Amino acid sequence: MKRKFPFELGIIDFNGTLQNDLRVTLKAARETFTRLTGTCPILTEDSFKREITLRAGDFFKKYGVSEDRRTEGDAIRKECFRRYPNDQLLSPGAKEALVELFPHIKLAIASGEIHGFVRERLEHLGVSDFFEIIKDGVHDKKSAFKEILHAYSIGATKTFCLDDGPEGIVAANALGMFSIAFVHNGSYCFEERIFSAKPDIVIRSLSELIPALENFTPR
Repeated sequence: MKRKFPFELGIIDFNGTLQNDLRVTLKAARETFTRLTGTCPILTEDSFKREITLRAGDFFKKYGVSEDRRTEGDAIRKECFRRYPNDQLLSPGAKEALVELFPHIKLAIASGEIHGFVRERLEHLGVSDFFEIIKDGVHDKKSAFKEILHAYSIGATKTFCLDDGPEGIVAANALGMFSIAFVHNGSYCFEERIFSAKPDIVIRSLSELIPALENFTPR
């Protein structure tokens, strides 16, 4: 079926968006604290979602993992993901949406995930071929978005952002991009946090993405 989208570029978040990995991330965080500090703070899904931000290092530092042990923590996280069944982590509807979008617009990723790890994860999930530009290890999504826009020479108004966290939504809005919040049980924050970022629209399933883009009305 031929599709026509009012965008030339889509910038998509990885953790909690393409990869539905909140529970694995919690397991990795608990293991990191236990192995590097000898103890683990009370870490529930709710407490994690209240505190975690794009700067995950600040969260670990708060509970005793010093910056000079960041490399060890990253290795533990990678180890946890590599032993988890990969086919269970791709968000439902993600591949179908990418297949629909890929022939028509450019796709890029901006993620706070460990630098260099997203490409490996995309390959395991079977969706690496959809993305040319991958920005990971990101601490400032606005700067990352600007770099991607510049690399493609595409304007912000011709670009949409899909993210499950407020940082990406705020950055997209500041640049004039179309911001789409993906709010679901595996989101990395509570609904009120992402709603407070004022996304242009909210979707609760990736099966809603294509209709949302096709029905886009310019501001």
